[in-house]
Amino acid sequence: MDEKIEAFREEALQWRDRAAEHPVPRRDARTCASDGSLAKDNECKHCKEAQPLMQSLLAKYGNDVKLYFKHFPITSNNALNAAIGAAAARNQGKFWQFSDKVWEHSDHVTPAVVEAIANELGLDFPRWYADVGSEDVRAHVQRDKAEARALEIRRTPAIFIDGRRYTDALDVVSLTDWLDEALGR
Repeated sequence: MDEKIEAFREEALQWRDRAAEHPVPRRDARTCASDGSLAKDNECKHCKEAQPLMQSLLAKYGNDVKLYFKHFPITSNNALNAAIGAAAARNQGKFWQFSDKVWEHSDHVTPAVVEAIANELGLDFPRWYADVGSEDVRAHVQRDKAEARALEIRRTPAIFIDGRRYTDALDVVSLTDWLDEALGR
C-alpha cells in the first residue's frame, strides 16, 4: 500500500511540474517554499466556494505558497467551453480576470456568456476566438483533464499540497493546517 501512495505522490508532483511548464499568469508572481495544485470545473459549486479560500490563503502566505491551476471540466460541455475560453484568455494575459468573470456566471456558462466575457474584458476577440479553436489551447485543457484522470481525480475541486492529495474539509482552518505542516511551521 505504501508503494501505491508513493507512486501517487510522485505522479502528483510530476503533474505540478507539468503545470509549471505552462504557468497561468498570477495576479502576483511569487517564489515559494510550498506549492499546491488545484483542479477545477467552472460549473462546480464547490469549486466556486473554493475561490475565496484560495485567494485568502495566497494573501496570508505571501511568498511562501504558489498555486498551480489545472482545468478539469467534468460537468458539461459548457464547463469545457469555459475552460478553453480561459486558456485562450491566458494567451492575452487575462486568465484570472476571465476566470473571475466565469465564476460570476457559473450557474449559466453558455457559449454566448463565454464570448461576452471575452468582449467585456477587452480581449482581442478575433485572436481569442482563433485561440479557442486552436489545437494548442484545446490540447492544453485536454492534457490537464487527462492528467487529472490519471491521478484518479473523480470530483472537483481537487487540491494537492506538495504532491499530497488534500483530503480534509474545504475550509481555511484545515487548509492552513496542511500548508503549515508543508512549510514546517
